[in-house]
Amino acid sequence: MIPRRAHVTCSGIAFVLCLQQLVSAIEVPLDLPQPPTITKQSIKDYIVDPRDNIFIECEAKGNPVPIFSWTRNGKFFNVAKDPKVSMRRRSGTLVIDFHSGGRPDDYEGEYQCFARNDYGTALSSKIHLQVSKSPLWPKEKVDVIEVDEGAPLSLQCNPPPGLPEPVIFWMSSCESGSAFPDGNPGNGGSLASGAQSDRGWRRC
Repeated sequence: MIPRRAHVTCSGIAFVLCLQQLVSAIEVPLDLPQPPTITKQSIKDYIVDPRDNIFIECEAKGNPVPIFSWTRNGKFFNVAKDPKVSMRRRSGTLVIDFHSGGRPDDYEGEYQCFARNDYGTALSSKIHLQVSKSPLWPKEKVDVIEVDEGAPLSLQCNPPPGLPEPVIFWMSSCESGSAFPDGNPGNGGSLASGAQSDRGWRRC
């Protein structure tokens, strides 16, 4: 019985060696044709800082290497005609440079990237580009409000619109300490009890 088991083992080894030689003899192409696939892109709702250059990302893989193009608001966006706009090499990422001047607001809109080669086309998501806008408060006269001690008080705050939407909170200087967040961000109200410790200013 022992020699038979040894014979089976040797046969198994010979089969494995033969299989390895067969696999190594098969030539596997290293560069298979591949249609484009988007690998990186900017978020759909893209809010940018007006003080910075704008980068709208789009990267894709494929074989042959994809060629990139863009649409803006549903129409072909000719990057070559705008001196402020360039496209990164071997990438579809747009760079909008404002170092020499220009208004970022002029580039707001809906962008979409296309990556093409001989085997197909890949599309990015539609990217809605918006420039951040800080809320601008109108000039207003602030009056001193007097209340009876212990009586409730409600102050309203209606800020101007901004992008992203502003978060409302109150700052207060009172006898108990320094300024601190106060009130409900949901409605902009600030409640006070009218106690002596609540004397001071409140700012939205």
